[in-house]
Amino acid sequence: MSKMIRYHTFGPGAAMRRLGPLLASTSRVGELCLIQSPSSWSKPETQARKFSTSSKPKIAIQKSNPSVLELVKSFPSGLTRLISCIQAYQNINEAAFSKHNTWSNSNNGLVGYIPRRQSEQKRKLKRDLTKVALPVGFAAIPFIGNSIFPIIAFSPSFFLSSHFLEGYQRPIAHDEYRDRLGAFEACANYFWVTVLREGKEGKLDVMAKLKRSDDGKAGAIVDGCALYDLCHDRFPNHIPRQQLLKIAIVAGMSPVIVAILPSVWIRFRLGSIAKDIILDDSDLIRDNIYDGGCQSLTDDEILNANSLRGLPCGRDISYDEMRNYLTKHLGIMKPIFENKGGKIGLLGSFASAMFVLHLPAIRLKTDPPTNTLK
Repeated sequence: MSKMIRYHTFGPGAAMRRLGPLLASTSRVGELCLIQSPSSWSKPETQARKFSTSSKPKIAIQKSNPSVLELVKSFPSGLTRLISCIQAYQNINEAAFSKHNTWSNSNNGLVGYIPRRQSEQKRKLKRDLTKVALPVGFAAIPFIGNSIFPIIAFSPSFFLSSHFLEGYQRPIAHDEYRDRLGAFEACANYFWVTVLREGKEGKLDVMAKLKRSDDGKAGAIVDGCALYDLCHDRFPNHIPRQQLLKIAIVAGMSPVIVAILPSVWIRFRLGSIAKDIILDDSDLIRDNIYDGGCQSLTDDEILNANSLRGLPCGRDISYDEMRNYLTKHLGIMKPIFENKGGKIGLLGSFASAMFVLHLPAIRLKTDPPTNTLK
């Protein structure tokens, strides 16, 4: 028992007790910086890399997942980063609604305007809290808290956010994309056979009319508006569980873990992910990041953006290639926003959510180019 007490003294429980003084002295932790004052922020496009690039050098890690011991050791620092991001969330809101701030001044004085970078930080934090709420709560229990780490080690990216997996984001994104590739074909087939009720020849004829060019490992570049009009009112409200699991894998959920989750929770998570994709696409287009070829996004940001959408992000793909894939994706979505009432026209619709989640599979597997993941 004494060994257990000493062990927990250096584990997650101890981190909880030390968070107060840590937060008081920390102004910049991990990828997300705390906002000191609204006046200290310049235009987002001129400060493209300043506020989300850690000053610490990147650690090249080859293995995909941390060990149980590594998870235990890194948990306190990860918890510190998470709490700092929560404080930054509050500071972003305060800055946006202050009377005088650079964000509003750069957007015709619109109070409450938040640039894409900070908006996505807020959305990502909400996704992260959904992941970590249960593991963090259990890990904080004295004596038995550390017993959850073997379970977390089974699928770290499902249970923990990037705050706890520093240095592992790239290999984890690689493995997640490999899992997605295995489910893309099932989702594409469901779209053509069940939703549009097209046979093999029919889907190729339709795709030939929609296709504009190829985008390498991301698949075909299509006429977004025409494809949306073709299917947006034809997705059934009830999707069989087996197909729901495939869509969940395409959305980045763990194939093993998702198999034991209730369908209601899976539908809720899919809706939340699709909403975040729509909002982020809208912000990237609104803030002219799309027009700049997404060059203003940091490496971490482009990795997170592609991973969220199911775009290529394997180890054999460079960050500049990822920026190109995201730019082409936004080129497909932009006409839809322009012709369907913007993000308001897409949000709240189950069919729109299913369209966004199926889009990478439709592009890649209907008329698939050569795609290998090394």
